[in-house]
Amino acid sequence: MEKPQKGAGRAPSQPSQSSQFAKQCLAEALLRLMEERELDDISVTDICKEAGFSRMAYYRNFQSKRDILRQYLYFLADEFRAEALEKYPNHSSRSYEIILFGLTYFQGIRVLAERLINANLTSILQDGMNYYFETYLAGSESGLERHYAMYYYSGALVNIYTLWIARGLSEPPEYVADVIYDIVKK
Repeated sequence: MEKPQKGAGRAPSQPSQSSQFAKQCLAEALLRLMEERELDDISVTDICKEAGFSRMAYYRNFQSKRDILRQYLYFLADEFRAEALEKYPNHSSRSYEIILFGLTYFQGIRVLAERLINANLTSILQDGMNYYFETYLAGSESGLERHYAMYYYSGALVNIYTLWIARGLSEPPEYVADVIYDIVKK
């Protein structure tokens, strides 16, 4: 859950297992606390107490509460990528299968997304999507035009996902995947 370098086009360096465990616990603690309170009403002490870690562990790994959420989204993007590659090793990111897989994955993080949306932190969802596109799709050798295109698609997907969440995921993921696939085919 390390912060990516802008435009690096590669995954962040791997933190130690104990650091990764601390980050995971602190992130999950914050998410639990966000079920009960607004983000601004949650203190660092609250997060550390809920997670069972010291304030030193918090400050060693994060700069802010928003940083916890952002890095957790990076972690989920990395996890999604690994699962997608395992399940669909030869598919393009624009294939119907990957789009549907992404929507199904998004269903699994619905609660997190709702918490971010309700806290007016959709920008953190966008940061996670931008990280995914920059790290895994734009490529380090890509020109400026490709990077603009990646951000265009990233923003579109976050908006579609936000609308789908706002509608209570009332449409099946196959329907939404069909809509997105028709757009990216053009």
